Amino acid sequence: MPTPLTSGALVQALVDGLRVRDEPGLDAAHGASLSAGQRARVIGRSQVADGYRWHELSLMPSDVSGWVAAGEGSTPWIAVVLNGKITGASGRDIWTVDQGGDRELFAKVGEGWYAASPSWAPDGGALAISEHRQDADLGCVLEGRVAVLDDTGRVIARSSPPTGAYDTHPAWSPDGSQLAFTRIPHTCTTQDQPGSADLYVMRVTTGDAHLVVSEAIGAIWSPTSDAFAFIRFNPEPTAFAGDLRGPEIWTSFADGSGERLLGGRADDGSRERLREWIAWSPDGSVLAYSRAVGNDLGTVEVDLIDLAGNVRPILSYPGFVSETFTWLPDGRALAYYEQEVGGFKISVVVLTSDATEFARFEQPDGVPGQVIGSPDGASLAWSIQGTSDVRIQPIAGGDARTFTVGPNSAIAWQPLLLR
Repeated sequence: MPTPLTSGALVQALVDGLRVRDEPGLDAAHGASLSAGQRARVIGRSQVADGYRWHELSLMPSDVSGWVAAGEGSTPWIAVVLNGKITGASGRDIWTVDQGGDRELFAKVGEGWYAASPSWAPDGGALAISEHRQDADLGCVLEGRVAVLDDTGRVIARSSPPTGAYDTHPAWSPDGSQLAFTRIPHTCTTQDQPGSADLYVMRVTTGDAHLVVSEAIGAIWSPTSDAFAFIRFNPEPTAFAGDLRGPEIWTSFADGSGERLLGGRADDGSRERLREWIAWSPDGSVLAYSRAVGNDLGTVEVDLIDLAGNVRPILSYPGFVSETFTWLPDGRALAYYEQEVGGFKISVVVLTSDATEFARFEQPDGVPGQVIGSPDGASLAWSIQGTSDVRIQPIAGGDARTFTVGPNSAIAWQPLLLR
């Protein structure tokens, strides 16, 4: 029988349809359920009933709570989420740093190639990266592909884009068996030819890839269902003169069917000025996105949009805000950084989904390059632009620690699942 879990621990469901009951016991009423990969907090004592050990959990951000059975026999249904190593992609090198600050070279891409966009599988067993070669003078991409490395740094799968195209921005499926990526049809040799970026999916065990959605970039897989959200560019003019970029938020099922425009138009039908970033909440109920508003487009607004298209603003800031936000893994808040207009005050902020500021940390020496949350939800980490440093800050407060990873690293934090 699984052992009791500590109150406050973050756990992850290992199976789909794990029922959340009002009381411990098979006859208790149930409403909500957990999907494989969904996370929740342990909030109470554990009890044994009907031959199962039950734990009281809180589901974020809905504030639903209830009792979940931990497993059957030797088969666990939930696992404790722990922090593995912070991973940084810098030049040819992929580094890892453990909790004590010890740095180790995890892998190295080929001569002339650069590693970027590291992303760990939901169970922490494999790492996806983008790798590319670039023309030093023109700045365009010569070749690019996505690769999957096992936890020893060995390549186990790699995409094979056709000549004149390259692959980038890997995104994991909830079960870790597949990898979505964007195929860009323009390299240095084909940049003057027509064509749009497309969404592909690759099976990790074989490396076989297939087209899912045309004209889609920045695709992210729903953490709780077989669905995508992605950005599609509409060539029609936006409400702002001369602005033809036109990103819109779309969704589809994981097989590419059911395409639907979700957001990107105002109530009067005019085009909104969206950024090219979206992020699912950990429970898959809403997407966070940002847009420029105001007469001079000088204010950044961050909104949540649900799958029915209902929009709820949570932040309006008249200054610079980081291009991307990161959901904490239990869904209680998002983390980002902001910089005052005309000043140098930079803060890393944790904002709850009901627009309450949860925490704020001043960043006195440099601009954050990327802010991420730890797998257990207790800390933030961010790289510092122009340096080799990564800072780790407990969200509850206390002293930050600074570790050396690699120059201008893109970072990811490996999850570990204790079953």
